[in-house]
Amino acid sequence: MAWSNLPEDLLYCISSKLPVVNFLRFSVVCNSWNSVFANNAHIRIHFHPSPWLLLPNNTGEASDTLTFWDLTIKEEVIACHHHFSSLSGHIFGRRCIGSKDGWLVTLDKKDLQPCIFNPLTKAEISLPSLFTIPEDKYHRMKPEYASDGSIELFYNEICPAFCTYAKDFRDVYFQKIVISSNDLLGTAIVIYGYNKLLALTRPGDQAWVLGPHLPPYHTNKHDEFEDVYYHEEEQKFYAITHFSRVLAFDHNGQNVEMICPPIQDHYTINSNCKKYIFFLMGTLLKIERDIIITTVPINERYAGKTIRISVLKLEQDVVASSSSFSQWTSIKDLGDFSLFVGCNQTFSLHHTTVPEIRPNCIYFSDHLDEFLTGPLQSDLLYCISSQLPVVDFLRFSVVCTSWNSAFANNARIRIHFHPSPWLLLPNNTGEASDTLTFWDLTIKEEVIVCHHHFSSLSGHIFGRRCIGSKDGWLVTLDKKDLQPCIFNPLTKAEISLPSLFTIPEDKYHRMKPEYASDGSIELFYNEICPAFCTYAKDFHDVYFQKIVISSNDLLGTAIVIYGYNKLLALTRPGDQAWVLGPHLPPYHTNKHDEFEDVYYHEEEQKFYAITHFSRVLAFDHNGQNVEMICPPIQDHYTINSNCKKYIFFLMGTLLKIERDIIIIALPINERYAGKTIRISVLKLEQDVVASSSSFSQWTSIKDLGDFSLFVGCNQTFSLHHTTVPEIRPNCIYFSDHLDELSPNVVNHDAGFFDLHNGCFHYFSDSESQLNWPPSIWFMPSLS
Repeated sequence: MAWSNLPEDLLYCISSKLPVVNFLRFSVVCNSWNSVFANNAHIRIHFHPSPWLLLPNNTGEASDTLTFWDLTIKEEVIACHHHFSSLSGHIFGRRCIGSKDGWLVTLDKKDLQPCIFNPLTKAEISLPSLFTIPEDKYHRMKPEYASDGSIELFYNEICPAFCTYAKDFRDVYFQKIVISSNDLLGTAIVIYGYNKLLALTRPGDQAWVLGPHLPPYHTNKHDEFEDVYYHEEEQKFYAITHFSRVLAFDHNGQNVEMICPPIQDHYTINSNCKKYIFFLMGTLLKIERDIIITTVPINERYAGKTIRISVLKLEQDVVASSSSFSQWTSIKDLGDFSLFVGCNQTFSLHHTTVPEIRPNCIYFSDHLDEFLTGPLQSDLLYCISSQLPVVDFLRFSVVCTSWNSAFANNARIRIHFHPSPWLLLPNNTGEASDTLTFWDLTIKEEVIVCHHHFSSLSGHIFGRRCIGSKDGWLVTLDKKDLQPCIFNPLTKAEISLPSLFTIPEDKYHRMKPEYASDGSIELFYNEICPAFCTYAKDFHDVYFQKIVISSNDLLGTAIVIYGYNKLLALTRPGDQAWVLGPHLPPYHTNKHDEFEDVYYHEEEQKFYAITHFSRVLAFDHNGQNVEMICPPIQDHYTINSNCKKYIFFLMGTLLKIERDIIIIALPINERYAGKTIRISVLKLEQDVVASSSSFSQWTSIKDLGDFSLFVGCNQTFSLHHTTVPEIRPNCIYFSDHLDELSPNVVNHDAGFFDLHNGCFHYFSDSESQLNWPPSIWFMPSLS
C-alpha cells in the first residue's frame, strides 16, 4: 500500500499523538493526506494539545507575524510566519485583548473593531465596534480634535477630568474580551472603562449593550469587574469583582444571580491585586495575583512583576451563629491540574494530557490594567501617588510634562490618591470671593488656600454658599435665582440643577414675593400663613436646609430639605423642575414632624430619611415605594427641639446621630453663636420582642471601632483609622449646622467628639469675626 493511501483511521491514530506543529507538517506530506486533514474535523480537533505563549517582537503592532513559545518543546521560539502565509491583514495594527482555545481576540486602535482570529486556519469573525457601547452612569466618552482634524484625545463628558490620549485610549480603556464560543453563535463580554464595567454583544447584534451593573461597594468605594468566565455546561457567565463579589448571568446579561457577596473589610484588599475566576471539577476558584512595578534603568522604563499568587475556593452555606454565609478558603493542591491566567480566558490542563506541564502550578502571562509604552509609566506613578494626600498629589503631577500627561490621562491614578478630609473655612469677604479656603485635617498646617492650586473660582462660587457636599463635590446655591450647582473645586467640573423656585406649592407653603419701591424683591411671605415671611437677602439661608445627591454626575437624583416645615422635594435626571417628595402624616395633634436628614444607600439605590421624631422612611429615586423603616418616638416631650439628627449606615447597621446645639449670646453687636454640647450615636434594632409583640428600638452605642463619622450640612460619611491614620478613631467630627444660617450669625461650631471618653474638641474660636461661608466637610476628589 502506498503512503498516500493510508486509511483515515490510521492517520487519526498517528495525528492524535502529534503536537500541532508536527501535525501541520504531517498534513502537507502529500496531497491525499492534506485532503483528509482538510475535510475531516474529527482528525483536526484531536491532535496532541500544547499551550503556546504569544511573545513580543521587535516591530510591535507593525508586524505581519506572530511569535509563539511552545511550552511542550525545548526550542523556545516558533515563528508562525514560517508555517503560514502573511498575517498582516489580521494582526497589523492590532493587539490581543483575549483568547479562547485556539482563537485570539484582537483589537485595532482606530476603529476599535474586535476580531476573533485563528492564526492556524486564518478564520476570522468580526464583532461590533467598541465605539457602539452605550453611555452609562460613569462614562460618556467624547473625542477632542487636534488642529489638523485628527482625534487628539477622548474625555469623559460626565467627569471631564477623565481623559486619555487617542493613541492610548484602546490600551487604557478596554481590559479584556471574553467569548462563549469561537463561532458566529457566541456571546462576547468586554470589561471596559475607568470603572471596569461590562458590555456584551450577542449573535446578530450590530452594537454592544450594557451588561449587569454593580451597586457601589461602599460610600467612598466603587467595586469593579476583574474577570469573566464562561461555564459551558451551565451556559452562564460568571464575573468576579475587585472586592470578590461573584455574579452569574445569562447570554443576555439578565437573570443575574449573586453567587458570593463582596468582602466587607475592604481595607485588607490590595489595590494592585488581580483576580481571576474559574471552575475546576465543579468547584469555583478565585486566583489572586499581586503585581508590583519595578523600575528598569533603560530609558526610565518599568516592568510589572508578579510577587504573590494564591488560589481560594468558594465554600457556600458555611454555618456560624445560626446563620449561613459564603467563605473563600485558601487551597494549596490542584492535584495534577495546572491553571493558565492572564488576558486569556483562564483554562486548565492535566499533567497526564500534557506531561511537559508541571502539575499543581499557576502559569501566568502579562496582565496589567493599562498597557502603555512610555517611560516611567502609570503603574509606578500610581504606586507613588496612592500614598500622597491630594495637595501633594497635585504638586507631584506638575513635576514634569510626562508626569502631568500621565495624570491627566489616567483615571486609575487620579482616583486613588491618599484620602484626606477637608473642612471649608470662612474668609473675610464671605460670598463675594473667588477662593475657597480649606483646612486639611491630615497635615499640621491649618490652612490650604485652593486658589494657590487652581485658577479663579469666581464663576463657580461668587455669590453662592454651600448647602451640601458629597465626596469631592460641593452643592452650592445662589441668592438671586436659587440655582443649585454641583461643583468640584479641583477639576472645576460643574452640573446645574433646576432652580428651587420650581418647587411646587404644598399644603404648608405658598411662597410669594413682596416688592420694594424700587421694584426689587424685599421679602418672601407664605400666602397660607402670612406671618411666615423672610427678607429676600436671607431667604436662601433660612428656607433651604440641605441638598443630598445620589451621585456626582448627570444621572443622579437630588433631594432638598426645604420650607418652614422641613419637607422634601426631588429632581431626577432630565427634569426641568423639582417635584414634591414623600410627605409625613402629622405626628401629634399639636405637633408636626419634619425631615432632618437624608442618606443615600448606594447598594440598595434607595434614600433613607430621618425626621425630628426619629421616624425613618426609605424611598426610591422617584420618591415612591415609600417604606416605614422605623416609626416615630411616641413620647415627644422627651425630645429636645434644638437636637439635630443625622442618619447613616455603617457596616450594614442603621445609625442615628443626635447633636444638641445651644445658642450663646455674644457681647459683640448683640450677635450670637451656636455651640454643640452633646452628641450621641444610636443603632436601630428591629424586631425586638416584648410581650408577644415585636418593635423597633434605638440603642445607644459607644464604640464605632476604628471608624469615625463626619456630620454637618454635608452628606454624612465615615473614614477608617487605617485609611487615614491622622483621624482619631471612634469620634464624631462635626461642622456648622444651624437651621437658619446667615452672615448675621457668628457660628464656628466645628470640632470632634470622642465617644470613648465623652470629650469635645473644638477647632476654632466661636467669637471670631470671620464667619462666612459656614464650614462644611469635603473629601477632595478628581473623580
